[in-house]
Amino acid sequence: MTNDNTRKKASAVFFTAVMVISMVAVGFAAAPAAAIQDDSGSVTADDSSIVGVSSAYSADFTSDGTAFSYISVDLGSEADTSAVVSNDDATVSVAGGAAAVSGVSADGDTVIVALSSQQTPSSGDSVEVTLGGTNPVVNPDVAGDYTATIGIHADDSGSPAAAADTETADYTIDPVDISGTVTDTAGPDPVEGATVTVTATGDEATTNSNGEYTVTVGDISNIDTTSSTEVEAIADGFPAATTTADISGGDASAADITLDASATVTPSYTPDSDLYYAGQDIDVDGLYGNSDYQLREVTDRDSSDGSITGSSPVEQFSSSDAGEYTIDTGDLETGDYFLRGPGIDDEAATEFEVSTQSLSTEWDEDDVEEGEEVDLEIDSNRGTYSLNVSASGLDDTEIQSIFTDSVSDITLEDEDEEIATLNNVSDGDYAANFTDIDQGEYDFDFEVTDTEAADTASINVTEAEDGEGDIADSVVTSQGDVAAITVELDNTDEGTLVIGNEEDDGYQANVTVEDDEDDEVVLLFNTYAAGSGADANDVVYTEDDDANVELVSETDLNDILDTGTYDVSVGPYTNDTDGQRFVDTVEDPDSISSLSIEERSETSLALWRTSQSVEGDIADELDDENESATVSLIEGAIEGDLVTQTDTLAVDDDGTRSDVLVHQFTASGLEGLLESADSEDLGAGDRTDQFYHLLQQTNDYDSESRYSDLANGGEDQLEMTLELENPGPNEPTTSIDVNEDLDEGQFKSAFTVVYDDQTDNYYIVANADELNSVVDEDLEDEDEYEVQLNVQDARLLDLLEEDDEDDFEDAFLDSSAMFSVAEAEGEYDNEDSIQVAAAEDQSITGTTNVAPGTELDVRVRSDDDASTSFIINDEDLVVTPNGTFEATFDFSETSVNDTFTTEVRQAAFDAESDGTVVEQVQEPATFEVSDLSPAQATATAGDSVTVSATIENTGGREASQDVALTLDGDELDTQEVTLAPGDSTTVEFTADTSGLDAGDYEHGVSTDDDEATGTLTIETSGDDGGDDGGDGDDGGDGDDGGDGTDGEDGGDGEDGGDGGTDDSTPGFGALVALVALIAAALLATRRSE
Repeated sequence: MTNDNTRKKASAVFFTAVMVISMVAVGFAAAPAAAIQDDSGSVTADDSSIVGVSSAYSADFTSDGTAFSYISVDLGSEADTSAVVSNDDATVSVAGGAAAVSGVSADGDTVIVALSSQQTPSSGDSVEVTLGGTNPVVNPDVAGDYTATIGIHADDSGSPAAAADTETADYTIDPVDISGTVTDTAGPDPVEGATVTVTATGDEATTNSNGEYTVTVGDISNIDTTSSTEVEAIADGFPAATTTADISGGDASAADITLDASATVTPSYTPDSDLYYAGQDIDVDGLYGNSDYQLREVTDRDSSDGSITGSSPVEQFSSSDAGEYTIDTGDLETGDYFLRGPGIDDEAATEFEVSTQSLSTEWDEDDVEEGEEVDLEIDSNRGTYSLNVSASGLDDTEIQSIFTDSVSDITLEDEDEEIATLNNVSDGDYAANFTDIDQGEYDFDFEVTDTEAADTASINVTEAEDGEGDIADSVVTSQGDVAAITVELDNTDEGTLVIGNEEDDGYQANVTVEDDEDDEVVLLFNTYAAGSGADANDVVYTEDDDANVELVSETDLNDILDTGTYDVSVGPYTNDTDGQRFVDTVEDPDSISSLSIEERSETSLALWRTSQSVEGDIADELDDENESATVSLIEGAIEGDLVTQTDTLAVDDDGTRSDVLVHQFTASGLEGLLESADSEDLGAGDRTDQFYHLLQQTNDYDSESRYSDLANGGEDQLEMTLELENPGPNEPTTSIDVNEDLDEGQFKSAFTVVYDDQTDNYYIVANADELNSVVDEDLEDEDEYEVQLNVQDARLLDLLEEDDEDDFEDAFLDSSAMFSVAEAEGEYDNEDSIQVAAAEDQSITGTTNVAPGTELDVRVRSDDDASTSFIINDEDLVVTPNGTFEATFDFSETSVNDTFTTEVRQAAFDAESDGTVVEQVQEPATFEVSDLSPAQATATAGDSVTVSATIENTGGREASQDVALTLDGDELDTQEVTLAPGDSTTVEFTADTSGLDAGDYEHGVSTDDDEATGTLTIETSGDDGGDDGGDGDDGGDGDDGGDGTDGEDGGDGEDGGDGGTDDSTPGFGALVALVALIAAALLATRRSE
């Protein structure tokens, strides 16, 4: 049993303090006379005075007649009175009569008994209080004499006043006796001279001639008194035997023990192991007492089961009275050993191996400077062990200081001040710090504490060289970006960096640099936040885990840090007095380089698309690696045509598998603004989080009265919108305002932002399905959108003092790009006439308009009338860059003429087709183009030109295709042609050349499979007036035509305009006419303004 001694002692101190305070309050002169007659107190354990048992206690004293309302009893910290808390736990009698108890409480070691009424005994009356009626007191765990303190107290407003008087009384706690008889099973006969030990306490006794023993236990603090304790007996020629004794009642039950001379034993080893190293001591117990045993070495084994078939004796030894022996392995050769002797029935169970421990210690360097670290490499064939370390010229405390950072448990020998013990070491590198170690050559001796393994390692401690700072290279960055400045510290872990020179440049940043690894530090410097009063870690920071940089001070700037070249100086200085280290660094740097801040370039926006699988790869790479690795992934996807530039986005009607839109926003100088947008340290933020918070920030620089109203006008610092360009009839133009329409969670679910600091490209990846799920206006089929990304931050654009609204807005960096939305579509090649052979590796192909890299599945299911039933799948197919997909199946278990249905699954589109298993798959139709006529032609503008070509189906199936007439790649007219395999036909087109400028054009005829092209040369008609007229506005507007340089020629041009091409004849000039129409509309608009 364990008592809370601390708590009880604290309570005793408390009550003593209360008594002292009470005496001071009434004054020593008015102290009352004694209220308890001297030497009249006594305390008795009523039930039992044995250690650790429960008992009621009686305390009595003789009164001198002083009235009291409370009695306190303190049995000392060793007794446990914590359970004595109810009215039934105490009784009080005064002069032989019972006094009613109104309350019992335990305050630390002291029990306070409150009486229902004040007691007024006469002098000489006996007062008795009994504790532990229902809940007893637990006796102390250790036998001995103890002192109790009894006190009486008056009532103080419902609480006991300070003790009017106290009396002490001694009481005694007795040890517990454990008795029994030890007998031999052979008789049973008493065993004389057996040693009987209480395992938990170590108390022991020897049996008499009758085999009887009594073990007296005075300290039971290590015994659980609520259960039995183990008692062990051992005698010469007997193995140890145990029994249990119950001491919870104070008097132990008879603990008889029977010894069996024929009993088997299983010795145990300490430390417990199957493998020991030469030099280790093995403590053996569990043997017969005072008996002879052999230690034997295994010399031969059964090759089939490994059992021992041969051995030789190594040592004979006698066990102790307790059946113990210590084996010294220092004299044993490497090998396997076991024990043989009395009681050992299973010799194999005692087997153990002895090996030789190896030890190698080596410093990573031959020399180390004072104050520096070097690694000690420790290698051994043993797992964990302890090393004694000594070195000539070093005492144990110095050795401890060398290894204290790398070894958590180091002990020093009291007798030997030259050895430090490194506990629980294993293979590895251990950092040794030679701070405050004198120069010189040191030979370190390393010895394993319990084996014979040892090694030495020497190292030379040299004078520390002066620290130096260096800067790797000059740095060039755009205004507003974050510059990465590499600083190298040699022979020092602390230095100073100064960016700029306030006297010369009007700006200076003073930075301290620390590097625990004495290597290079990459310091980030935010040219946007510099001088703005931003938090120091938003201006200067490092992501190096083993380094620290601190911006101590910088020059306050009214505007963004100007472009230009700034000195970057570094030095080893550490004198912080009045910033002297920064003065020294500027005046006498170890190294000086430069930071060149250049003008920002114009922003631009390009649109790409990719698949949701690539989008997932991007997100995973950001989570698992870093932004640089993610940029490499995107670049690889672009090279592999998995991210492709586009003006069309395919969307899934179900809203689950649409294309992903990638905005490539090129904007130098934006990085610093982004880094300042979040609450993270410079370089530590998430780019998507930064981008969202930047979209929420406005130009609100009202803290400085010198700034213009426009700088406080609330313009978004960055604006992103998707504006619908083709609303339906009578519908207003709508837009998705990313700044306003998405909250933070919605933005992060729809967008991922990745920054490439080498190219100033921001990849803004937008999931169309997620975007559609959170905005009112969905991206739908045939929608056309303009994406606008506008940089409008007044500080970045140096507009803080600009007060002209037009000039203010003209300085914004606006970027835009267009894309259209198309419903995701796909179809099988040879739809409804797919053919496969009854063989392996049969391909089914198709085309789609979804993004390359999109994954989909294809399933083939046999029709009901097929002779064999089958369902086969090809999953995770990837759409190629040319918009095709191919599934490969094994049809070898099917039969010719089996029919089936195939469908695309897990895709943004639905596609289904019938198919047939055939004897031999026919080649698909291929429409080849030949005999283009004319291949070379010359015509006068306005003439009609007839173009013809031969179309031949060189494939194996009948098919229909549209054959097109093209001019410079643009389709002008089409004809549908149906051809059986091997058939051919001639197609003919007639087109008007009106509106074409003089020059050479490529004309051609094309099919889905082939194309033939030639050159068409257009010559002018020789009438300059006609040409001039063509340049005028719409021929119907005579007045405007009159404004031309040549009025009459303008009239001729009007006549030429009336000679339009017939509706049935495609015009080569259609494209030119469309451009002219747009130009006229723009001109009319400008004139109306």
